[in-house]
Amino acid sequence: MINMFRRNQNTTTIEYIYITNQSDFGYFSYITLPDEFNSDILSLIRTLPADFLQIFNSQLYFEFKCNEIINSSLNFNVLYFKDFENYFEQIKSENIRVFIIDNKKNKNYNSIFDQISTLNNTYFTCLKKELEGIQELGEKYSNTFFCDVDELIFKIKRDKQSIIYNFKAQHGEQNVDIQNLSKLLEKNNKHLSPMEKIPVFKGAHQNFFVKNQINSNIWFYKDKVDHSQDFMNNKRNEFLLDSSKGRDSFSRLVLLAKQILEIDEIHGENIIPIGVSDIDPLSKPLIITLPYHNPQENQLSTLFEIKIPKEIKKFLLIEQDKNYLFTTEISDDPNSNARVVENTKASLREIIYPRLQYLDFISYLHSTFTLSPILRLPFLGKSIKRELSFLKPNSKNNLKGTKLNKTIKLFGNKLKDLVLINDLENQI
Repeated sequence: MINMFRRNQNTTTIEYIYITNQSDFGYFSYITLPDEFNSDILSLIRTLPADFLQIFNSQLYFEFKCNEIINSSLNFNVLYFKDFENYFEQIKSENIRVFIIDNKKNKNYNSIFDQISTLNNTYFTCLKKELEGIQELGEKYSNTFFCDVDELIFKIKRDKQSIIYNFKAQHGEQNVDIQNLSKLLEKNNKHLSPMEKIPVFKGAHQNFFVKNQINSNIWFYKDKVDHSQDFMNNKRNEFLLDSSKGRDSFSRLVLLAKQILEIDEIHGENIIPIGVSDIDPLSKPLIITLPYHNPQENQLSTLFEIKIPKEIKKFLLIEQDKNYLFTTEISDDPNSNARVVENTKASLREIIYPRLQYLDFISYLHSTFTLSPILRLPFLGKSIKRELSFLKPNSKNNLKGTKLNKTIKLFGNKLKDLVLINDLENQI
């Protein structure tokens, strides 16, 4: 079993186990995502609560996280079907477990469902809920199967007393955490931040869900805000139009800067300022991701001993500007440009968007350690190819001392010019 990010987990941490098939490795593994990390699982994970305490008192949970009384992350694990029996035989603890079954191949998983349902404090769901037989699952396994996050939270709340009883049985009546847990769960939330609309810009979705881990309001107020697909499509079209008209407005970077400031302010209100220093600051770390693909198709060609298709070569030249709009090279031939546009759209849809979503997912998992804000910078490639050449593993450069520092500084300055605006530069 693969644990994506692991730190010592608390008694009340919810353990998520994603059961899927292991994909084959090949040429396109360098370009596309593994089949198991599809958009369904990546979208689901960020909506899930990380901790039992969080469901009942999100404000107190956040205060504990801020001051490192609770120091666990979202406990997300990947388990392949072939390893399930071995994993199941080794289960001993009574921690809360949530299994997510990748059922897209529409096989019979009843034996797995039966085994999961014998465990205490355990729930499960399937990724593809539109497939035949899902409704029957809800009827047969009514105590453990859930269709969505709301139903999962409902069932955990329903089972609160039995979950605490199992915690006591596992950790002992004298455990201080367990003694205090019942009292903590009875406290009311101090406040919930007002529910906000999910941003249209997908690069800002991660900060939306980080804020939700802080105040849990999407689980309580979700129905009060319009998140319909029609609403999102209309807003996205408006946003694209504004971005393309005002190429110097940098509205998406401005939005990210605003989100980062808001999350920092929430932390500042809840952290007890003890021992603040340069190495232990008041603000939480900022998670920065820079999407990059290497435009040197020759490396792939040599590695797999194949000729790289022309469409892939074109795809490797695609980049984003500061408004997160994709740009690519065009010619004077209208017919050729039409083909370029169609191929670019296909590359974005099939390759780049899934890769960006996966990168957002990884940065989100990182952020759950400290509920940190996230900054995903524009997608780059050929623009920084030359500056990055000295980092190639097979390069024989003798950069040391002053020369090395100068090279790194030149790269940093060029990167800053390509992806940052003044307000955001000053903020970080």
